[in-house]
Amino acid sequence: DIPFKITQDNGSGGMDIEWVPETDTFLIVWRGSGVFEINRKKEIIWSYETNAASHDVDRLANGNTLMVWGWDTDKDDPQVTEVDPKGEIVWQWFANKHLNEKPILQKEGFTHANSVVRLNNGNTLVSLRNFYMLVEVEPSGKIVWKLPNLFTTPHDPEILKNGNILVNTRQPQVIKEISPGGNIAWQ
Repeated sequence: DIPFKITQDNGSGGMDIEWVPETDTFLIVWRGSGVFEINRKKEIIWSYETNAASHDVDRLANGNTLMVWGWDTDKDDPQVTEVDPKGEIVWQWFANKHLNEKPILQKEGFTHANSVVRLNNGNTLVSLRNFYMLVEVEPSGKIVWKLPNLFTTPHDPEILKNGNILVNTRQPQVIKEISPGGNIAWQ
């Protein structure tokens, strides 16, 4: 039961839900409609309507919201967008301005970015499925670190306490722990 109006339903529905512990609310990405924050009474308490949000959304410590656009059909689309509580765009990242590589896969968007994580150092980790790559991006947009060609279709990277990255890959379905240097610590 969806407690809000869907402005566009392309059949894929919701792509991500995140619990916001500080407010005991939920952030939901509804592809084609935007990002919605709902409370336990199923009331929308905040929204950012856009067709350019699809896979992952996070509420940052500063109150801003970070989201990815994985169904980017145009190389000029932003893959990552950060908006403030008023819905004003405060930061965007465009892969085509910083990647020289060509995508390995060419389906379901240019990059098919499917996950974004704001790191403790202020940089942003982005999972680019069609490039088989994770990238760490500075606030300026410059890529400071890449993890290319180690696996297929990466999804949902998570930074572990030891600094390694836990990432799920698909086709084949494998979970890997990878060091920042690119070595597989466990799979």
